[in-house]
Amino acid sequence: MGAEIDHGARETVILHPWHGDEELVVQKPPDGVLLLPQKVHKVRVSSFLCALKTAFLSEAHKNHVKMMLDCLLAWLQAVKIEFKHQRMKIPFCLFTVIMLGACTSAYASASDWFDMEGARIRIVTTGDADADGRLKGVLDINLKPGWKTYWRDPGDAGVPPTLDVSSNPGVEAAQFDFPAPQRHDEGDFQWAGYDYPVRIPVTFTLREPISPGPIEADIFLGVCETICVPVQAKLTVDPAGDPANLADALAVKNAVATIPMAATADFGIRLAEESEGKIVFEASFPGDPSSAELFIAGEGGYFFGTPVREQRAGKTFFSVEVTRPDAKLSGPGLHYTLVTGSGAASGVVPYF
Repeated sequence: MGAEIDHGARETVILHPWHGDEELVVQKPPDGVLLLPQKVHKVRVSSFLCALKTAFLSEAHKNHVKMMLDCLLAWLQAVKIEFKHQRMKIPFCLFTVIMLGACTSAYASASDWFDMEGARIRIVTTGDADADGRLKGVLDINLKPGWKTYWRDPGDAGVPPTLDVSSNPGVEAAQFDFPAPQRHDEGDFQWAGYDYPVRIPVTFTLREPISPGPIEADIFLGVCETICVPVQAKLTVDPAGDPANLADALAVKNAVATIPMAATADFGIRLAEESEGKIVFEASFPGDPSSAELFIAGEGGYFFGTPVREQRAGKTFFSVEVTRPDAKLSGPGLHYTLVTGSGAASGVVPYF
């Protein structure tokens, strides 16, 4: 496999061994994104089809193009992608795979940006782990105008963000603390999340309160405009790379400030009524009840409809349609966030 660059025509020609000198012309649009054309070979990657898209280097870095393509070839060989000699037209690709992260030779306390349709993401960490091995960071989701992403439970449609660090022997867990979401009504469905750039705080729990070296995080999330684009990315960050970086510290500090307060008896919910397909919570909070919204996350076989607010004798209740598992789960319970004009509170309601 090789490549020839025609800078005047703003095209890259990729030569491959299956059809001799057949050329695959790839145009470079003005926004600096390198796109495969409509007619390409069928590619199977972990049982799904997708078009490959990768950020194109700036004109000032033309000499790095060959390194990029060599890196792409190495990646293809590593994951054993199988090419079929059948022509096909690629429809809108739901999965975007960007390769430049694999070419990075050194890591810092902030990962490289991972560019996708409608957004770009990265992980940022700051400082050292505390005595209990907790390290602060954020998942930075820089949405383009008109795009959105989701809370821990999207509602009727969407893909919530997840973070998997199980491949790192020195990292025990990673947990998100979500900012207060918004509820959006699209007519046929409602969803919970964010229609603006958002930083989701994440706490890495290390097995020892020392740097474990570079941390690889497998991210899966959805970003949407008119349709949803599920995105899978592997981001690598080295907490010891630049732990005192002021920009990283400020990014994490500002994100942590968006976490709702911990729920209390005066600002939270409690179970009030329970029936076969419906649950009712009583909510306590300061301020005007007309602006209150309840978000409750289903998991482990619990599925919730959109909570409906109602007033009874000066008190605020939320009734929610629910599908529950056959057996009551054990553990802390279900996460919720209560959002009002006076602020937001997050807590856990026991399983029922």
